[in-house]
Amino acid sequence: MLGRPSTMLNLYFSDIEKYGNDPSNVGVDGILKKYIEKFDEYDKLYGRTLDLLEKLQEPGQTISFTYRDRKGIEETITGTVEDIIGDRKKLLPFLSSSYKGMDQDIYSEVVKSRGAIFSNSKHMSKFKGYLKKYKELRKGFPSDLSPKVAFSKLLDDAKSSGNKPLELRMRAMLDRVGSKAGGSYNPQKSDFPAASPGVLVWMAEKLLEQNSVQDAVSAMERLVNVYGDTGGEFLFDANYLLGQAKQKEREYQIAASHYEAALANSSWHDDAHDARIRLGESLFEIGQSTKDSSLFDRAVTSFEEVRSDSDTSLDQRAQSSYMMGECKRAIRDYAGAAYYYLDTTLNFPSATKWASKSFEQAIRCYEQSGQSDQITKVEKQYVDWQRKFLK
Repeated sequence: MLGRPSTMLNLYFSDIEKYGNDPSNVGVDGILKKYIEKFDEYDKLYGRTLDLLEKLQEPGQTISFTYRDRKGIEETITGTVEDIIGDRKKLLPFLSSSYKGMDQDIYSEVVKSRGAIFSNSKHMSKFKGYLKKYKELRKGFPSDLSPKVAFSKLLDDAKSSGNKPLELRMRAMLDRVGSKAGGSYNPQKSDFPAASPGVLVWMAEKLLEQNSVQDAVSAMERLVNVYGDTGGEFLFDANYLLGQAKQKEREYQIAASHYEAALANSSWHDDAHDARIRLGESLFEIGQSTKDSSLFDRAVTSFEEVRSDSDTSLDQRAQSSYMMGECKRAIRDYAGAAYYYLDTTLNFPSATKWASKSFEQAIRCYEQSGQSDQITKVEKQYVDWQRKFLK
């Protein structure tokens, strides 16, 4: 609020350093997550705003960017800075594809002013002032505050001091931000007592990747048993990962109950839509084995929440749309299934895996219902789609 992100991050760092060796202090896990989020927020705010302002000082410079529309179709646009800024149809895709997180007031001014930025002396002077301001802001936000640098320092300190809980926290955070500074580490059950809730979640994720399902389950059971009263996000993580473990073991009924418990705790979680997809998959599998049509209806409801959310990833929406078709096909509603398959190809054509499977399944549905005219039509659409998207 005071516009002093460096001071804020240093305060966070001081508390992480002070309390980070206590695994039961769950607040540290929240501070670590907030540290990463806030650094990323200001790194984008300063870096991307400054980048755009510097480009505005060179109107003749040629730039190129790739834009993906709402259906996922990519288009590459090339032109001078002045040409792209002056053309609203190019400017909006340029800003949305390259400058998310920049200063919103300057974003709005660029959209409003467009060509006047390069021809009106008042506007030119204003943007030079913005450039000077953001150079100073960027200079005052040093790189040694980045999680990769700051957490590497804490990791070295923790290892030299034998502070295992802090060491594990730093390994987890460095892995989260894609740094190799944490070195190679395979989670050990003997380290569970030194692990905070956030670290236990990270350990379970790593163990599932290695197909060490039982150890992953043990990590999440410890989280629930020791930190269950914390509730919220940690209970989501525990149930979400327990659901994945049971899904791997084909225990779909138990998996579904874990996903439902996860969503009941934190329906807003970053992984909530993945949990909804996995819940739908589990209900679909139970329906396949029990022949209970109501389970397919429940699965469709879960998939629909993902499919209808325009803010989620294209691939997840396409997968959900395809699976809605699969649910309809499972109860021999071939018309309903074909509708969802073709809707997938129409609205998510660049999600090539799901679009391709949807074309093939739509054709099978029309074969089942004996609609040869529709088969010919869809086959032609499939060929046209392959020519465009499978180059």
